Amino acid sequence: MAEEGVSGDSGSTEPRPPVRALAGANFQAVESWWLRLLIRRFWWLQIPLLGLDALVFSLSGTPGLKLVLILSPHVFVAVAAILSYRVFEAVPQTLSRLWARGVIVPRARRPEPTPRRAGDPYWGFRSVPRRRKRVAKYEEGSDQFEAFVENLQQRLNLKLPPVALGLVFAFLFYLFYPAASYPWGFPVNSDLHGTWKKWVLTPDLIIQAALVFVLGFIAWRLVVIASEVWHLGGDFDFHLVLRHPDKSAGLAPLGDLCFSLAAVWAVVAIYPTVWMVILLTAPVAKTGIYSLGHLFDGSNHIIDLVRQHQAQLVDVLHAARDPLFWLSWYVIGVFATTLALAIGTFFLPLYFVHRAMVRQHPSLFASLDELGRQIDGLALRVQEETRTLGHEVTDRAGGGEPAAKLDTDHLHRLEDLNRRLAAAQSVYAEESKLVPAWPFDAKVVAKLLAATVIPLSGLTTWVPRLVNKFIAGSK
Repeated sequence: MAEEGVSGDSGSTEPRPPVRALAGANFQAVESWWLRLLIRRFWWLQIPLLGLDALVFSLSGTPGLKLVLILSPHVFVAVAAILSYRVFEAVPQTLSRLWARGVIVPRARRPEPTPRRAGDPYWGFRSVPRRRKRVAKYEEGSDQFEAFVENLQQRLNLKLPPVALGLVFAFLFYLFYPAASYPWGFPVNSDLHGTWKKWVLTPDLIIQAALVFVLGFIAWRLVVIASEVWHLGGDFDFHLVLRHPDKSAGLAPLGDLCFSLAAVWAVVAIYPTVWMVILLTAPVAKTGIYSLGHLFDGSNHIIDLVRQHQAQLVDVLHAARDPLFWLSWYVIGVFATTLALAIGTFFLPLYFVHRAMVRQHPSLFASLDELGRQIDGLALRVQEETRTLGHEVTDRAGGGEPAAKLDTDHLHRLEDLNRRLAAAQSVYAEESKLVPAWPFDAKVVAKLLAATVIPLSGLTTWVPRLVNKFIAGSK
């Protein structure tokens, strides 16, 4: 059912018919029932694997800090999988709400963005992506949006790209162990005491690699959702409902979807950022749990040497062969990958939604400009009436007539003009503040930054709750 007071394709208040591709169970972000079940219960599988790893590695004498390095990904991956599944559930709801609100309308006729010519000195983002032929071949807005939704579902459930991405993730998962000074072929080729540990760890790591492979299917869908949000501003126009109660011209669900995408990568980013801080600041001496000496035996902490101005070229070359060097680069690589995915699935789609909203500003400011001209005309009439009334007062005073006998028509007209002028100025001031440029309320900016930029720079996800508390306390 359409929300009250919203507009259809042409700004009417009649409710729109629902989109068939979004009705009921027609839309599935994950069509395969077993994959959908696996993603939904992903965190359940992490609990026994976490306990098994903790048991085997602790019995193998793994030091405290190294044990934390091995076990903590279970927690972050489980939370990220839960958030990802919620994103998949939110996609059809978001699209249905946007369509029912009437903020998505057929795109006005205009030239398509032209590709950059060879040697063009300008190098930047287009203001809007090209309109795709699958959407443009239909005339009716409902048919166009139906084609958009069907294209989204088809891309979400492609087979080859998520398989390739899953294989890359599985390789990066196993690469952690050589980077953490375990030999290639671990755990079969290892110095673990006790054959049973190898027999337990081998299927354990195979299961974990298979689950990491599944993460490729999750990551692919997050990328596709972000890509379709990006294309939404190219395939359609936005009809901005300025007085919509969400304070985002009716596009708040789209901003919430982008925020949900950001929350996934914010959780994943905690792991590499925290370990980058540890690798940079932890001492080498085996004193307490917070020590790099627990990670490697005899590690040469080149950073300490640099701080003491004692680092020589031979020290740098020796550090480059050290396990600490490779673990540092591994963590930095994971961080860089997470940062690239965060930018590609959050900031870029949000930027193109912003550009699509700004594209509608000229038509909105045209009505404001017309109102401004009306205000100018009213102000001139007020000046004329005031001047006329002043002349009448002067003439009556010169003739000895009392001012109380002034023509009441002038006074009534002046009062009426002043009321109309004040009302028009109030509407202009209010309307000019209602023209949005981003699909979220300005008060949410702090939460968005806290959930993306701050975790990616090394802090944790408790900051958004603290920011929300401050915002709530300031109201």
